[in-house]
Amino acid sequence: VLGYLVGYFVIAKVLLPLYYKHNLISIYTYLDDRFGFYSYKAGAFFFLLSRTIGASFRLFLVAGVLQIAIFNQLGLPYFFSVLLTILLIWIYTFKGGIKTIVWTDALQTLFMLSAVIITIFIITDKMNISLYESFIMIKESSYSTIFYFDWKAGNDFFKQFISGAFIAIVMTGLDQDMMQKNLTCKNLGDAQKNIFWFCVIPVSYTHLRAHETREDLVCRLGLVKK
Repeated sequence: VLGYLVGYFVIAKVLLPLYYKHNLISIYTYLDDRFGFYSYKAGAFFFLLSRTIGASFRLFLVAGVLQIAIFNQLGLPYFFSVLLTILLIWIYTFKGGIKTIVWTDALQTLFMLSAVIITIFIITDKMNISLYESFIMIKESSYSTIFYFDWKAGNDFFKQFISGAFIAIVMTGLDQDMMQKNLTCKNLGDAQKNIFWFCVIPVSYTHLRAHETREDLVCRLGLVKK
């Protein structure tokens, strides 16, 4: 998680100045300028391929949730859920523009963090413990261990730190979908400020989820009541 901070710093101080220097609309255009036509096409192709596959799965999940939660009770078929979802995507894409993307990301972040906070309060309420008691339980639990300094282990701090930095650079700084909002800022300074502010929330949120990998939800939060 801490490695993300290094990765975002590299994005703000190395990649963004490079993108703004070449006045890029698509970050993959730099591949054309630097390495040639085929590198540019290859980068753009794999971006489109990954986004198409990812969007297909998200469409499937959203349509499935709508069908189970709403349309089954109304007696409407599954293809109606799919058509409605596609219609919403079309409106979002052609009528909204970059402003809609910015607002959507802001609302998504707000809802995501709100869900984390609400979930913690619900769990502590169901377990009849106070928030302070939950922190004590987390502190005493093995799930609260953050740093591991065993270079032979996969969760060694330095391995995780370096990999976190590269993950941030690759998944944010080299991804058009993530960088397009920064490329629409008025100037480089605004784009860099956006990245620096952006790094605070993912690092904080990921830290909350860092040990969310085993057993059920209560155990993952370390709220196992003895």
